[in-house]
Amino acid sequence: MSRHLPNTACYSPIWDKNIRHKVSKDKMSVNDVNKKRSELVVPGSQLNLGRQENRVPVLLLHNPGNRDNNTQLGLGGGWDLIIPEGWGMGFWMALVYAGGRAGGERDSLSSAKQQGTPHFPHSYPDTQACKQLSENNKQELEAKHLRYPPDKRPNFTKLGVIAPHNCPWDKLVSDWNDFDVTQGRTQTSNKQTEQKSHTQDYFVLRSRAKLNCLDKLCQPERNSKPSNDITTRHALIDQLLRENQLSLICVNLKMVQRGVVTAFAMVCLPSNDDIKCLHGNKQYGGPLEPLHKDPQKALKKLEKKLKTKKGDSELDKTTKSMLLSQCERLSDQDTMDVRNSCSRQIIGYVTEGCHRLSMGVGCAIAFCSLPGLAQLLKDKQTSKHATVLVRNTNSLQYRFAYIDVVTKL
Repeated sequence: MSRHLPNTACYSPIWDKNIRHKVSKDKMSVNDVNKKRSELVVPGSQLNLGRQENRVPVLLLHNPGNRDNNTQLGLGGGWDLIIPEGWGMGFWMALVYAGGRAGGERDSLSSAKQQGTPHFPHSYPDTQACKQLSENNKQELEAKHLRYPPDKRPNFTKLGVIAPHNCPWDKLVSDWNDFDVTQGRTQTSNKQTEQKSHTQDYFVLRSRAKLNCLDKLCQPERNSKPSNDITTRHALIDQLLRENQLSLICVNLKMVQRGVVTAFAMVCLPSNDDIKCLHGNKQYGGPLEPLHKDPQKALKKLEKKLKTKKGDSELDKTTKSMLLSQCERLSDQDTMDVRNSCSRQIIGYVTEGCHRLSMGVGCAIAFCSLPGLAQLLKDKQTSKHATVLVRNTNSLQYRFAYIDVVTKL
């Protein structure tokens, strides 16, 4: 969707409505073609229709493929064929007989993953199509998860995963909107109430100039020009924040070492100790998330214990009510603090992840809240590439990944 079409693409007979209608109306049916073939003197010879042969206007658009130097150049390149209405099956059969291979939605998604480009609608979270797809996938994955017995499925509560089957963009944007990055603290309650009414209006930032600016801040700076001064960098980030507080930023993740990222994985801010351990030991795999307490499990144990007793003590009643309130809070995703649900602050979620064969490492497409990304860029060392922590929903292990902003959306 970010391709630049040639200027001559608009000069084609295919854009003329009358020509398209005439070509589709005068199309010779397959039955008539087969009848003429049966009348050939030499069976199997070429059929010459002469003036009866259809002339179909088509438009060929060249797709150069991937032009990113970090990946294989030309990957995903080819030609787009645009034809009039009613000619799909004829061209489809001709292309297949000529050696072309048919591909569907799954193959298109796999190709986009290998190229490192966003795929519609999976990586367009501000569109209605993506929201509907996300809701359908969430219901299917939850039903599949509950079909497994408890000892054969991951306990997401103990893993500290609030949203294992979807990406809660509105809650993520709301939580980071309540955090003042310039001051490094939570905003006052009056300002929270004023801004929470706009949390549903989150959007994906698509301004190429601003995205290029953010991507440049993610890269290591190897010179000491005044423009690269820390104060100037912080002022630039604050200006972007004021204009796009509720925006999501599409980013490309590349694993520093091992690891393959899956969908719904959490993108987190590393602590200073994490960065020191990574720079001090290149073999350092990443920190571990401590196990969380599961109030549901504790509640079941308490109920089992109370069944053996004749009467409930005041302490048991208090404990039971406390566990019930915790269970209700965990079941309601809207009331939970997504940003601080783990030991590392969550700034985004992964929409597509795979092992990219052209690079030999795990890569992913993710979206980060702009205030969270701004916090990362403010804390990063100017001579180092911006690095985040990524954790899959079924694991306690954090992995390091380099982050780059996708500038072409």
